[in-house]
Amino acid sequence: MIVILQKLPTKINMTKLYDRIKDNLEHNELYRNSDKHLMWRIWYEEGLVKKVKNAVTGEDKFVMIFDDFVKATSPESIRRCRQKIQEKISELGPTTEVNNFRRKKQKEKGSFVYREKLK
Repeated sequence: MIVILQKLPTKINMTKLYDRIKDNLEHNELYRNSDKHLMWRIWYEEGLVKKVKNAVTGEDKFVMIFDDFVKATSPESIRRCRQKIQEKISELGPTTEVNNFRRKKQKEKGSFVYREKLK
């Protein structure tokens, strides 16, 4: 799946994390279903994700360098905030398919490690 990041103004108003996540959940279903996409979007809004051009292929890529990653909002904070918003506002919840997957994973929590087969 390709995600198109909209160009943001050079300076953005750094509102509370809760408000920024809520706004993203309201405007894009992809962010309701995927913590990884939501995290990347929040880091992009913080100006930590850079656009670079591949010298060989000429393709644009989005990257984050380690120093910026260290300064970034914690992935766990983003996940917890998304979870709280979705608990309070059910309309901003994930699709039924993703919700069922998350519930199944929650039930298996703690036991999946012991059922994995070693290769």
